[in-house]
Amino acid sequence: MSRALPVIAVLMLFVPAMALLVTPADGDIAPEVYFTSIRDMGVDTDDNGRYNTPVIEVIMDITLSGAYSVECDLTVEVSGNTVPIDTVIEFPLLEEDASNKVDLVFPSESIYDTGVSGVYQADIEVQAYNYSGIWTVTHFTRFYDHHMFESPNNPPVDLPEAPDVEEEENYIKITTTAFQVMVNRTSPVIIYGFLQPRPDMPDFMVTYDRLIFFHDDGNRIYEGEPPVASILLGNYPWVFGNIVVSGPKVTFDLKALVSIPQGPDLVPATLWLTFTVSNGTVLDPDNSPWIRGDAAELKVDFRMEIEAPIEGANHVTLTSLVTDTLGNTDFMVEDPVGYHLYPRTEETTYLAVPRMPGTQSTVVGQVNDNLVWLAYQGWMNTADETLRNETTEFKVDVRGSFRIKGGQMELYIAYPYVEDLWVLYHDPSMGVIQENLPQQPPPPGPGDESEPNIYVFFLAFIVGAVILILTVYARAQGY
Repeated sequence: MSRALPVIAVLMLFVPAMALLVTPADGDIAPEVYFTSIRDMGVDTDDNGRYNTPVIEVIMDITLSGAYSVECDLTVEVSGNTVPIDTVIEFPLLEEDASNKVDLVFPSESIYDTGVSGVYQADIEVQAYNYSGIWTVTHFTRFYDHHMFESPNNPPVDLPEAPDVEEEENYIKITTTAFQVMVNRTSPVIIYGFLQPRPDMPDFMVTYDRLIFFHDDGNRIYEGEPPVASILLGNYPWVFGNIVVSGPKVTFDLKALVSIPQGPDLVPATLWLTFTVSNGTVLDPDNSPWIRGDAAELKVDFRMEIEAPIEGANHVTLTSLVTDTLGNTDFMVEDPVGYHLYPRTEETTYLAVPRMPGTQSTVVGQVNDNLVWLAYQGWMNTADETLRNETTEFKVDVRGSFRIKGGQMELYIAYPYVEDLWVLYHDPSMGVIQENLPQQPPPPGPGDESEPNIYVFFLAFIVGAVILILTVYARAQGY
């Protein structure tokens, strides 16, 4: 025991000293950091079709204002090995009780020079100045093609032509180098098709049909549950505006103020459909999984701002009707074991659209009789929601279901709904695939001329010779 007394005495002095080292000065409480949103994007600042920089956007709440460091290591996995791309660090001043946004901007050549396309891993580390706490999070980006980033090694850029825009009485028509889009100016009806029309090829049509608020039975999809409230989107006037032509793309809005029945009351909500039409040209189409130069996409941003709660609902679905102008395309849905064909001539019950593992988006397709994909509808697997009286966005899971009825696909994109929901924001899209067009038969040419038959020639020669010999012989005999 006597030997232990000196050790105990040293520990009694050492522990308070260590506490002085690790405890925040001036009696401050150690901060906490909460990550509320992380997203990634490629930014094209000069509209030349290539990204000038990749950006990781980090939004966080903190409990103590001050100076922080935010560091991000960007890597990619190749054949089981982790390949470093670049590291970026920022030193922002962050405020407590506020939503703090920090943009981590990487050099574009860091992506391009890897020569690797794929999903990149962003390991983010936040540390407060003068405090020992470290907060980390890992974010996996969406798929990027490294060819789409600027680099001194890039070949010269040929800018795609700007789409042509025509404003007609009922439609706005936009023509690109690959396809054309017509959007009804007063209702959410979109017709899109190939640039060079053909009598045997349809235009494809999507009609945004209904909003349905429902109580989900537990599988997070819509499969015919009785609506708590619903509205037909075609029953309201839509205002067209905000058309902008920027380089190879055009953006414009359709906006409507709708009234959602909730018992004896009507709940106002404002809906936006923002369309982005691009030429879709890829500079290296032979080596790129991105939208090719001979295919293009119409991107749609759906936004809903709702002014009061819809009681009794925990999900809301945006419904669209998918068909074509000739009624001759079937529907194809990808599942974990391949693709499943749903003929347009059959009717189905409500079915879930399978979620493929490791993907950030979901796609269903329209195909011809030879199962060639001609058009598609797709959507991101997450959406952004904001609660009433708050400014912080948070991501929610998105699920899809469908049924085939009357020769068309009824597509239901379902989002979680809470009574405090204020803003819902989501990113669906559609497109046509011109590279998969069936080949047209060659035009009929003039009839082939018959080739001379050498045997007929010899036979005629022999017959002629025989006749000549007999004639000479007959004259010699005095006949």
